[in-house]
Amino acid sequence: MRSTQRGEESIEKRDITGWTGLHRNAARGNVFLLDRLLDNDIDPDTRDLVGQTALHLACQAGKIDTATILTRQGADVNARARNGSTPLHYAAREGFISIVKLLVEFGAEFDAMDSARMTPAMWAALEGQKDVLSYLWKNTNPNLRDKGGRTMLHHAVLGGSCGTIGVFEKGIDTEVRDHQGRTPLQLAALHGNEDALSTLDTELKADMGAMDDKGHQLLHFAALGGQLIIMSKLVSTFNADVNCVDEHCETPLHLVARAGKETVMEALMKLKANLEARNKGGETPLMIACFLGRIKMVKRLVVLGANTDTLTNIRSSTLIQAAWHGHRKVVAYLMTKGVNQDSQSETGWTALHVAAMNGRRHVVKLLIAAGAKKEMPDDDGMTPLHHAAKNGHSAVTRVLLMAGADKDAKDNAGMTPLHYAAKETRPHYMGGVIEETWETEDPGRERSVRLLLKVGADRNSVNNGERTARELAEEAGKQRVVEMLDTIQAK
Repeated sequence: MRSTQRGEESIEKRDITGWTGLHRNAARGNVFLLDRLLDNDIDPDTRDLVGQTALHLACQAGKIDTATILTRQGADVNARARNGSTPLHYAAREGFISIVKLLVEFGAEFDAMDSARMTPAMWAALEGQKDVLSYLWKNTNPNLRDKGGRTMLHHAVLGGSCGTIGVFEKGIDTEVRDHQGRTPLQLAALHGNEDALSTLDTELKADMGAMDDKGHQLLHFAALGGQLIIMSKLVSTFNADVNCVDEHCETPLHLVARAGKETVMEALMKLKANLEARNKGGETPLMIACFLGRIKMVKRLVVLGANTDTLTNIRSSTLIQAAWHGHRKVVAYLMTKGVNQDSQSETGWTALHVAAMNGRRHVVKLLIAAGAKKEMPDDDGMTPLHHAAKNGHSAVTRVLLMAGADKDAKDNAGMTPLHYAAKETRPHYMGGVIEETWETEDPGRERSVRLLLKVGADRNSVNNGERTARELAEEAGKQRVVEMLDTIQAK
């Protein structure tokens, strides 16, 4: 009876992590005290707050003596912590081969998976524990996958430890793909694992021409990962095409332009990458850099000879690309290179149109100062002022009016900027949340109406449907705008 009470007393004495004396002594390798506790009928599988037993902690700390005592006293070698890890997961991850063998001797499951669906062998591969991996992998299903679809071979590559890949023998599936469609070889290129790249090619005979689900080849991966040495090796040793394309016809240089990797761009240019390569949309790397506002990359590509006057499949220019997102520095730089500031896209939009419709006030000012045509109509007959008013960009509306834009210009439907500002309403949703005031308050368009009225816009002008701005506002339920049209007078 006394020994049972002493055992219960020890169990109750827990620290803030839920460790008992059993946990502490197992982790510290204190064989004598551990023996005494176990002699007092303490459950060897007592758990801490995260579900770890004393055996978990002994395995994690590499304490072979306490691990041996616990297993011989009946500790569960397949006990699961809350994250699904068994003692074998811990020992394999830390590289304690003697403990791994001990656990296997007492029935540890080779293919046990933790909450991330990682097996002990996967952890050994990821952590570069070569000896443990050599012992485990032949007894583990090599086709098991973690939550990301990665196998042992993927993890050996990701671990990056020299020689780990050499554990595997020819015949293992080198073309297995993770949930992103990537083979181990592609991960080797992405993460710069030269040892894995060489072993996968020469010893395991992996397919050097394999593509992922998006058509990316090894050079795409090396470029995205910034792996300059591997890039050079792929081109010089494996004859990789520096202008290889993915499913969108994008070359490594396109991807690098998107990612803003200037150093990689320079390396690709030394490998003779094509500056004028076009993706399915007709975009060159320069156009992508312009669209994303990467000014340093834009300048460097132009210096290297990229064509600033190139157009996409919908006739969008580099200037339109830059103006769309308001990249003022790129717009200013392109204009110093003499690009056509009034070049029109397939829809008739100029850089000034797209800057106005997207509310890019500083770019609008820049373009107007450079002499961009304020009255140029698009294919619908809309001027930049129409677009600014329609989209409620009152600051741009003000800039255009101050620059002398025609306040009463009519588009193909007979609509003036005032018609659009009076008629258009804000969307009812933003991020899935209904805003109660959105149907009644529209400050951007209301300010545009006020600005247009104050400069004398014709409130009696009718569109092709014989509607005035007031009638359109009334039909749209915009009572505040109706009141403005009734009361505000031109200055």
